[in-house]
Amino acid sequence: MTVKAALWELFDSMPATRISGWQLFNIMRQKTGLWTYPGTILDYAREYADAAGGEFRCVDRERSVYQFEPGMKIAGAIVDRR
Repeated sequence: MTVKAALWELFDSMPATRISGWQLFNIMRQKTGLWTYPGTILDYAREYADAAGGEFRCVDRERSVYQFEPGMKIAGAIVDRR
């Protein structure tokens, strides 16, 4: 499973919450076994929010904390399964 697919599946199952970028990094590392740049994970998170009609925005830049608001569930619709 790709990091993008794993993140989108995670977001499909998450309620609205605050989460740090480092928490996302650690969760993706555990789920996929892959080391991915934290910035890439945040890019995937923003892409998910745009596609799902949700929101993923920084609320504390110093601590890398983000507010996640879910939209529609879309993980099954990922087309690039690289």
